[in-house]
Amino acid sequence: MQTNKKQTCSLLVITNEIDVCNEFVFRHKNDFDEFILVITNGEKIMPLSRQCQIHYYDWDNNFSNALNFGISKCTSDWIFRLDSDEMISPVEVQRLHQLIQTDDYDYFLCNVFTFSEDFRKMPPGQQAKYRDGFLPRLWRGNMGVIYENYVHELNVMSIQRNHLRGGINTVFGICHMGEIGLAYRDVAFTGKRSCRNELIFKQLELTPSDARFNSYAGIIRLHEGRFDEALAYAQKACEYCIPNELLHYLKKKEEVLNIIKKSKDNFIVDLMQPSNNQPASIP
Repeated sequence: MQTNKKQTCSLLVITNEIDVCNEFVFRHKNDFDEFILVITNGEKIMPLSRQCQIHYYDWDNNFSNALNFGISKCTSDWIFRLDSDEMISPVEVQRLHQLIQTDDYDYFLCNVFTFSEDFRKMPPGQQAKYRDGFLPRLWRGNMGVIYENYVHELNVMSIQRNHLRGGINTVFGICHMGEIGLAYRDVAFTGKRSCRNELIFKQLELTPSDARFNSYAGIIRLHEGRFDEALAYAQKACEYCIPNELLHYLKKKEEVLNIIKKSKDNFIVDLMQPSNNQPASIP
Protein backbone atom coordinates (compact mmCIF):
# COMPACT_ATOMS: atom_id res chain seq x y z
CA MET A 1 0.00 0.00 0.00
CA GLN A 2 1.36 3.38 -0.98
CA THR A 3 2.05 5.85 1.83
CA ASN A 4 0.28 9.23 1.84
CA LYS A 5 3.47 11.32 1.74
CA LYS A 6 6.67 10.96 -0.20
CA GLN A 7 9.24 9.07 1.89
CA THR A 8 12.75 10.48 2.29
CA CYS A 9 15.94 8.44 2.53
CA SER A 10 19.34 8.94 4.17
CA LEU A 11 22.50 7.45 2.70
CA LEU A 12 24.83 6.25 5.46
CA VAL A 13 28.54 5.74 4.69
CA ILE A 14 31.30 4.92 7.17
CA THR A 15 34.83 5.36 5.81
CA ASN A 16 38.47 6.09 6.61
CA GLU A 17 39.36 6.41 2.91
CA ILE A 18 39.31 10.16 2.47
CA ASP A 19 40.73 9.99 -1.05
CA VAL A 20 37.53 8.40 -2.39
CA CYS A 21 35.06 10.68 -0.59
CA ASN A 22 34.86 13.42 -3.21
CA GLU A 23 34.11 11.03 -6.05
CA PHE A 24 31.74 8.98 -3.92
CA VAL A 25 29.69 11.97 -2.79
CA PHE A 26 29.71 13.49 -6.26
CA ARG A 27 28.30 10.26 -7.70
CA HIS A 28 25.41 10.07 -5.21
CA LYS A 29 24.81 13.70 -4.21
CA ASN A 30 21.50 13.91 -6.09
CA ASP A 31 20.28 10.39 -5.27
CA PHE A 32 19.31 10.85 -1.62
CA ASP A 33 17.66 13.43 0.61
CA GLU A 34 20.41 13.28 3.21
CA PHE A 35 24.00 12.04 3.05
CA ILE A 36 25.52 11.02 6.39
CA LEU A 37 29.28 10.58 6.03
CA VAL A 38 31.10 9.27 9.11
CA ILE A 39 34.89 9.71 9.02
CA THR A 40 36.82 7.31 11.26
CA ASN A 41 40.42 8.42 10.76
CA GLY A 42 40.19 11.91 12.28
CA GLU A 43 41.14 13.76 9.10
CA LYS A 44 39.06 16.91 8.64
CA ILE A 45 37.46 17.52 5.25
CA MET A 46 35.29 20.28 3.83
CA PRO A 47 31.54 19.70 3.26
CA LEU A 48 31.22 18.04 -0.12
CA SER A 49 27.63 18.95 -1.01
CA ARG A 50 24.58 20.67 0.46
CA GLN A 51 23.01 17.35 1.44
CA CYS A 52 26.18 15.93 2.96
CA GLN A 53 26.64 15.97 6.73
CA ILE A 54 30.14 15.08 7.92
CA HIS A 55 30.59 13.52 11.34
CA TYR A 56 33.84 12.38 12.96
CA TYR A 57 34.08 9.20 14.99
CA ASP A 58 37.03 8.17 17.17
CA TRP A 59 37.82 4.71 15.83
CA ASP A 60 37.57 2.04 18.55
CA ASN A 61 38.14 -1.11 16.44
CA ASN A 62 34.42 -1.75 16.24
CA PHE A 63 32.59 -1.31 12.93
CA SER A 64 29.16 -1.69 14.56
CA ASN A 65 29.80 1.18 16.97
CA ALA A 66 30.75 3.46 14.08
CA LEU A 67 27.67 2.46 12.12
CA ASN A 68 25.36 2.96 15.08
CA PHE A 69 26.86 6.41 15.62
CA GLY A 70 26.00 7.19 11.99
CA ILE A 71 22.47 5.82 12.36
CA SER A 72 21.91 8.20 15.29
CA LYS A 73 22.61 11.14 12.93
CA CYS A 74 20.07 10.13 10.25
CA THR A 75 16.81 12.11 10.19
CA SER A 76 15.05 10.77 7.06
CA ASP A 77 12.15 8.30 6.99
CA TRP A 78 14.43 5.53 5.69
CA ILE A 79 18.13 4.69 5.99
CA PHE A 80 20.23 3.03 3.30
CA ARG A 81 23.68 1.82 4.22
CA LEU A 82 26.37 1.72 1.53
CA ASP A 83 30.11 1.21 1.98
CA SER A 84 32.72 3.31 0.20
CA ASP A 85 33.91 0.23 -1.72
CA GLU A 86 30.40 -0.46 -3.04
CA MET A 87 28.47 0.84 -6.05
CA ILE A 88 24.77 1.18 -6.78
CA SER A 89 23.56 1.93 -10.29
CA PRO A 90 21.09 4.72 -11.14
CA VAL A 91 18.50 2.06 -12.05
CA GLU A 92 18.79 0.45 -8.62
CA VAL A 93 18.61 3.86 -6.90
CA GLN A 94 15.33 4.50 -8.70
CA ARG A 95 14.05 1.08 -7.63
CA LEU A 96 15.07 1.80 -4.02
CA HIS A 97 12.99 4.99 -3.99
CA GLN A 98 10.04 3.10 -5.42
CA LEU A 99 10.27 0.46 -2.69
CA ILE A 100 10.18 2.87 0.23
CA GLN A 101 6.92 4.51 -0.87
CA THR A 102 5.02 1.89 1.10
CA ASP A 103 3.38 1.36 4.47
CA ASP A 104 3.61 -2.43 4.18
CA TYR A 105 7.26 -3.04 5.11
CA ASP A 106 9.91 -1.81 7.55
CA TYR A 107 13.00 -3.12 5.75
CA PHE A 108 14.13 -4.53 2.41
CA LEU A 109 16.81 -7.03 1.51
CA CYS A 110 19.64 -6.01 -0.76
CA ASN A 111 21.42 -8.49 -3.02
CA VAL A 112 25.12 -7.73 -2.51
CA PHE A 113 27.25 -8.92 -5.44
CA THR A 114 30.85 -9.32 -4.26
CA PHE A 115 33.15 -9.33 -7.28
CA SER A 116 36.50 -11.12 -7.35
CA GLU A 117 37.17 -9.70 -10.85
CA ASP A 118 36.66 -6.12 -12.00
CA PHE A 119 33.62 -6.13 -14.29
CA ARG A 120 34.60 -2.66 -15.52
CA LYS A 121 37.70 -4.15 -17.19
CA MET A 122 36.23 -7.36 -18.62
CA PRO A 123 36.28 -7.94 -22.42
CA PRO A 124 32.89 -7.61 -24.15
CA GLY A 125 30.73 -10.67 -23.60
CA GLN A 126 32.79 -11.97 -20.67
CA GLN A 127 31.28 -11.96 -17.20
CA ALA A 128 33.28 -11.20 -14.07
CA LYS A 129 33.31 -13.74 -11.25
CA TYR A 130 31.23 -12.91 -8.19
CA ARG A 131 29.28 -14.35 -5.29
CA ASP A 132 26.11 -12.86 -3.88
CA GLY A 133 24.15 -12.78 -0.65
CA PHE A 134 21.15 -11.00 0.81
CA LEU A 135 21.45 -8.40 3.58
CA PRO A 136 18.95 -5.90 5.07
CA ARG A 137 20.63 -2.67 3.96
CA LEU A 138 17.48 -0.51 3.69
CA TRP A 139 15.27 0.03 6.72
CA ARG A 140 12.81 2.48 8.22
CA GLY A 141 14.36 5.01 10.61
CA ASN A 142 13.50 5.20 14.32
CA MET A 143 12.68 1.49 14.50
CA GLY A 144 15.48 0.44 16.83
CA VAL A 145 17.73 -1.06 14.14
CA ILE A 146 21.35 -1.31 15.27
CA TYR A 147 24.45 -3.22 14.15
CA GLU A 148 26.27 -5.84 16.25
CA ASN A 149 29.73 -7.54 16.14
CA TYR A 150 33.18 -5.96 15.91
CA VAL A 151 33.44 -6.81 12.20
CA HIS A 152 31.27 -8.39 9.50
CA GLU A 153 28.60 -6.50 11.34
CA LEU A 154 24.93 -7.45 11.11
CA ASN A 155 21.68 -5.67 11.91
CA VAL A 156 19.42 -8.70 11.45
CA MET A 157 19.36 -9.52 15.18
CA SER A 158 17.84 -6.15 16.09
CA ILE A 159 15.40 -6.45 13.17
CA GLN A 160 14.20 -9.77 14.56
CA ARG A 161 14.01 -8.48 18.14
CA ASN A 162 11.84 -5.55 17.02
CA HIS A 163 9.61 -7.80 14.84
CA LEU A 164 10.01 -5.60 11.77
CA ARG A 165 8.08 -6.41 8.62
CA GLY A 166 10.36 -7.37 5.75
CA GLY A 167 9.86 -7.02 2.02
CA ILE A 168 11.84 -10.19 1.41
CA ASN A 169 10.52 -10.76 -2.11
CA THR A 170 11.30 -7.25 -3.36
CA VAL A 171 15.06 -6.83 -3.57
CA PHE A 172 17.52 -4.51 -5.27
CA GLY A 173 21.21 -4.95 -5.94
CA ILE A 174 24.57 -3.33 -5.23
CA CYS A 175 28.13 -4.22 -6.29
CA HIS A 176 30.80 -4.78 -3.65
CA MET A 177 34.29 -4.16 -5.03
CA GLY A 178 36.28 -4.60 -1.80
CA GLU A 179 38.07 -7.76 -2.92
CA ILE A 180 39.58 -6.08 -5.97
CA GLY A 181 40.24 -2.61 -4.55
CA LEU A 182 38.10 0.43 -3.90
CA ALA A 183 35.14 1.15 -6.11
CA TYR A 184 36.48 4.32 -7.73
CA ARG A 185 40.26 3.98 -7.51
CA ASP A 186 42.55 0.95 -7.58
CA VAL A 187 44.40 1.47 -4.30
CA ALA A 188 45.96 -1.03 -1.93
CA PHE A 189 43.65 -2.29 0.78
CA THR A 190 46.02 -4.64 2.62
CA GLY A 191 45.78 -2.60 5.84
CA LYS A 192 42.00 -2.71 5.76
CA ARG A 193 42.01 -6.48 5.34
CA SER A 194 44.57 -6.91 8.13
CA CYS A 195 42.40 -4.86 10.48
CA ARG A 196 39.33 -6.93 9.63
CA ASN A 197 41.23 -10.17 10.19
CA GLU A 198 42.32 -9.06 13.64
CA LEU A 199 38.75 -8.11 14.54
CA ILE A 200 37.45 -11.50 13.37
CA PHE A 201 39.55 -13.23 16.01
CA LYS A 202 38.57 -10.60 18.58
CA GLN A 203 34.90 -11.31 17.84
CA LEU A 204 35.58 -15.04 18.03
CA GLU A 205 36.92 -14.59 21.58
CA LEU A 206 33.58 -12.98 22.45
CA THR A 207 31.39 -15.50 20.59
CA PRO A 208 33.46 -18.70 20.21
CA SER A 209 30.48 -20.81 19.10
CA ASP A 210 29.55 -18.52 16.20
CA ALA A 211 29.67 -20.67 13.06
CA ARG A 212 30.13 -17.69 10.73
CA PHE A 213 33.21 -16.35 12.51
CA ASN A 214 34.75 -19.81 12.85
CA SER A 215 34.38 -20.14 9.09
CA TYR A 216 36.01 -16.73 8.53
CA ALA A 217 38.88 -17.67 10.86
CA GLY A 218 39.41 -20.89 8.93
CA ILE A 219 39.74 -18.98 5.66
CA ILE A 220 42.30 -16.62 7.21
CA ARG A 221 44.39 -19.50 8.51
CA LEU A 222 44.10 -21.24 5.15
CA HIS A 223 45.57 -18.21 3.37
CA GLU A 224 48.37 -18.16 5.95
CA GLY A 225 49.18 -21.81 5.22
CA ARG A 226 48.23 -22.91 8.73
CA PHE A 227 46.26 -25.88 7.45
CA ASP A 228 45.59 -27.76 10.70
CA GLU A 229 44.07 -24.65 12.28
CA ALA A 230 42.09 -23.91 9.12
CA LEU A 231 40.55 -27.36 9.15
CA ALA A 232 39.80 -27.14 12.88
CA TYR A 233 37.91 -23.86 12.41
CA ALA A 234 36.01 -25.29 9.42
CA GLN A 235 34.98 -28.28 11.56
CA LYS A 236 33.80 -25.99 14.38
CA ALA A 237 31.67 -24.03 11.89
CA CYS A 238 29.92 -27.28 10.96
CA GLU A 239 29.39 -28.19 14.60
CA TYR A 240 28.05 -24.82 15.72
CA CYS A 241 25.84 -23.89 12.75
CA ILE A 242 22.06 -24.17 12.79
CA PRO A 243 20.66 -27.22 10.95
CA ASN A 244 19.57 -25.45 7.75
CA GLU A 245 23.10 -23.99 7.34
CA LEU A 246 24.92 -27.32 7.72
CA LEU A 247 25.14 -28.03 3.99
CA HIS A 248 26.67 -24.60 3.39
CA TYR A 249 29.40 -25.12 5.99
CA LEU A 250 30.05 -28.70 4.89
CA LYS A 251 30.75 -27.32 1.40
CA LYS A 252 33.08 -24.72 2.93
CA LYS A 253 34.91 -27.49 4.79
CA GLU A 254 35.22 -29.51 1.57
CA GLU A 255 36.72 -26.46 -0.15
CA VAL A 256 39.28 -26.16 2.66
CA LEU A 257 40.16 -29.85 2.34
CA ASN A 258 40.59 -29.57 -1.44
CA ILE A 259 42.86 -26.52 -1.15
CA ILE A 260 44.97 -28.26 1.52
CA LYS A 261 45.25 -31.37 -0.65
CA LYS A 262 46.29 -29.34 -3.71
CA SER A 263 48.86 -27.42 -1.68
CA LYS A 264 50.37 -30.61 -0.28
CA ASP A 265 50.38 -32.26 -3.73
CA ASN A 266 52.17 -29.23 -5.20
CA PHE A 267 54.67 -29.32 -2.34
CA ILE A 268 55.44 -32.98 -3.06
CA VAL A 269 55.84 -32.22 -6.78
CA ASP A 270 58.25 -29.38 -5.91
CA LEU A 271 60.32 -31.75 -3.79
CA MET A 272 60.58 -34.17 -6.71
CA GLN A 273 61.86 -31.49 -9.09
CA PRO A 274 65.64 -31.42 -9.59
CA SER A 275 67.43 -28.62 -7.79
CA ASN A 276 69.34 -25.99 -9.79
CA ASN A 277 72.46 -27.06 -7.91
CA GLN A 278 71.91 -30.78 -8.23
CA PRO A 279 71.71 -32.73 -11.50
CA ALA A 280 68.55 -34.73 -12.10
CA SER A 281 70.59 -37.95 -12.33
CA ILE A 282 74.18 -38.95 -11.60
CA PRO A 283 75.83 -41.00 -14.32
